[in-house]
Amino acid sequence: MKRLFFIIFLPVIAVGAMWSQGQSEGMRKLSLADFAITNLYVDEVDENKLVEDAIRGMLDKLDPHSTYSRGDPGDERAFTG
Repeated sequence: MKRLFFIIFLPVIAVGAMWSQGQSEGMRKLSLADFAITNLYVDEVDENKLVEDAIRGMLDKLDPHSTYSRGDPGDERAFTG
């Protein structure tokens, strides 16, 4: 089992690290998590829903006043606080 873990995840982590150079540590973590979930999870995952839920979850934990509503791209009102 450990060998399978290293065979699958080591290349994923290496590719993700190379791809994400120039990003902050937090963005690298989010990118790697997104990649692993959408490509390695047992069931098919809707990546758009995954991202939307992640944003909502982050704002829920931030404070009780911040919300996220899906608006048009570039709409400044998507995030409110």
